[in-house]
Amino acid sequence: ALASGMKRVDVGVYSIIQAVVDGTFEGGVVSLGLAEDGVGISGEADLVEFIDFAINAGVVDPGAYDTIVSNWMANRQTVAKWIWDAVNELEAGILDGSIVVPTANSDDEINAIRAQYPLE
Repeated sequence: ALASGMKRVDVGVYSIIQAVVDGTFEGGVVSLGLAEDGVGISGEADLVEFIDFAINAGVVDPGAYDTIVSNWMANRQTVAKWIWDAVNELEAGILDGSIVVPTANSDDEINAIRAQYPLE
């Protein structure tokens, strides 16, 4: 994939364990967004981390590293720059609060969002 949306469960698990260790854990719904690194869009650093993990696990030949990265870069460059600019602009807007992503933690909240943003 050129880029993937990532749900960073590792960050969520780590933050909960840290809260337990610190004695600040409270039950309930915890929502981690872009600002908290709970979600994100994969990039080169994530690809490199994944390749290193795969090499260490013995499922990718270390000699394939450069080929994988260069193929990924070449594929990514086939996507128009304005698309990447738009993705970066949306991410910046979410981080600075000028774009609010609706969230829902109950059926009623989900239905309200679906009514506000119908797919038709």
